[in-house]
Amino acid sequence: GADDVTVQRFSENPERDGTVLGSSLVLKLGSSVFAVAFIYILGSYLIEKSPELESDLIGMLLLYGLCFGTRFADVFYNLLQSHFRETTAVKIRNSVFILTSVAKVAGVLLKMPWTFFILLSGLEIVFVSIALVLVGVRIELKNPFSVSREMIKSISSVSIFLMFVILFEQGLSRVDQIMVGNILGTEKLGVYSAAAKLINLWIFIPTSIGIGLFPLLVKSFKENKENYETYLEYLYGLLFWLALVFSIGTSVLSEFIIKILYGAKYIGAGKILMILCWQSVFMFYSFGRNKVFTIEGLQKKAFVVMGLTFVLNLPLNYIFIKKMGIEGAAWASILAYIAGIFLMSIFSSEVRQSFIVFIGSVSRPVKI
Repeated sequence: GADDVTVQRFSENPERDGTVLGSSLVLKLGSSVFAVAFIYILGSYLIEKSPELESDLIGMLLLYGLCFGTRFADVFYNLLQSHFRETTAVKIRNSVFILTSVAKVAGVLLKMPWTFFILLSGLEIVFVSIALVLVGVRIELKNPFSVSREMIKSISSVSIFLMFVILFEQGLSRVDQIMVGNILGTEKLGVYSAAAKLINLWIFIPTSIGIGLFPLLVKSFKENKENYETYLEYLYGLLFWLALVFSIGTSVLSEFIIKILYGAKYIGAGKILMILCWQSVFMFYSFGRNKVFTIEGLQKKAFVVMGLTFVLNLPLNYIFIKKMGIEGAAWASILAYIAGIFLMSIFSSEVRQSFIVFIGSVSRPVKI
């Protein structure tokens, strides 16, 4: 949850960029050490309880965990974002991703062992981290590299709410699958998951847009509120129309997409995909709204909205799955998003205003 907050601190405190960088690195490095240790301890315990698993798994878990721990270098990506110089970093990430993807396909064709793919995935993270550091250190800092307890507290106090927002978002995309598996069994779960995975793939769209516009929104919010309102409408409008085009296209071609990617065995997932794709309209809006709330200091509101949506999703899934099967799970996710937005709009003027801006951005063109 600290990435957006770090970009915001860089943009709001350009004269203290060395302090923001040092404090963010310490915060990220500390959390990385904790995460890797937790992964290894919990993973080792679970693996030891499952003697049928391969003995290499513990070693691979630790290796991948250590590679994952280098993600603290993302702070340099945040620095590049605040300077509107993330293009180089994006090119590096995409290049490494393409190379490792080609290597993975080759590994499949050559029937390489599973350890080969773990190594590749770990190396992908390490190479990107090294590249981010090499590019990021070229930016001239306006104040010396330093660590401030005050800055660490400032970032962590906000990011804790965003961490839970992310957890709720991830939970919303997983809880329906867990409940389908428990209520209807693994066969139905396989069909439902086939559709759900395709929807989750498209989350890169709002993520990419958010990364591109976030520094601009932060800067304009501080310097020019009129420009901020314009960029806000552009963000919401762009997210809506992209989600709408994706939903219509996927709805029309759902059975064809499933047949091509999964084969005739999973053709039942086509109807699920046709329903689930409309969830993206609310997913995209929620993603944009959470970015905006971070800028405006309303991260607690984002936490409450996503928490409420997650909580509503649980009984809705249970009721609809019991009555309608796997189609019910698809409808429950959409209804949870709608209910969360409208309920919070009743009790929160900020959420209500955000939704009004979103609706307004859809109905009129945006000039930049």
